[in-house]
Amino acid sequence: MSTITVTGRPISKKNSKRIITVRGRPILISSKAYLLFEKSALWQLKAYKERHQGPVEVHYVFEMKGKMDTDFDNLISGLNDVLEKAGIIDNDKNIQFGSFAKYHGFKDWRTLIKIEDIG
Repeated sequence: MSTITVTGRPISKKNSKRIITVRGRPILISSKAYLLFEKSALWQLKAYKERHQGPVEVHYVFEMKGKMDTDFDNLISGLNDVLEKAGIIDNDKNIQFGSFAKYHGFKDWRTLIKIEDIG
C-alpha cells in the first residue's frame, strides 16, 4: 500500500456549484475552483498505477495551510470523486472504512492518502 500525495487545497464538489443557461434551460455545474482542483489532482494522480476494485478502506491525512480550516466532509467528498474519476478506486460508494486527520500550520496544502483493499 503506497501513499498517494495530492497537493493543493481540496475543494468540495457538493458546495461548489454554479448555474448556467444552455438553450434557455438552467444547468447546475461545478464551480471553476472545483474544476481547477480536479484538473490538478487528476494530473498528479497519473503517477499512481495502483487500482482498487470493490470494497476499500481509505485513510486521509490533511496538511492544511496556515490557520485555515474546513469541514472533513468537504475535504473528503471532492477527493473521493477525483479518486474515482482517476480510476484509482472503481466507485466511491465502495469505501467501507477509513480514517482522517487534519493538521494546521503548513506552508502549503497537501493530502496524504492510503488505500487498502478489503477482503
